[in-house]
Amino acid sequence: MSAADAGALTPANNCTLQSIGSGVNVRRQPTTNSASLGQLQRGQRVTSPGCTFTIGQLVGPVCGRPRNDAWWEVDFAGTHGWVTADCVNVI
Repeated sequence: MSAADAGALTPANNCTLQSIGSGVNVRRQPTTNSASLGQLQRGQRVTSPGCTFTIGQLVGPVCGRPRNDAWWEVDFAGTHGWVTADCVNVI
């Protein structure tokens, strides 16, 4: 029996996120206490591999926008980082 036959879930597709502000920090970890890897400018787009976000200790894929206190995992110039959901839209 294959994983598909057993009803295994397939990973979500990547999401494209667009910055709604200028100077949006991309953080090393999903917290404002984490170092900034750089900043997004208004309208700049980044990819969230597997549409992954985190709220506290919970990490998982989502359909649509998460709660406002969530962080999106992103690929930022080839580096793994996080942006707050307050500052981006899923497009």
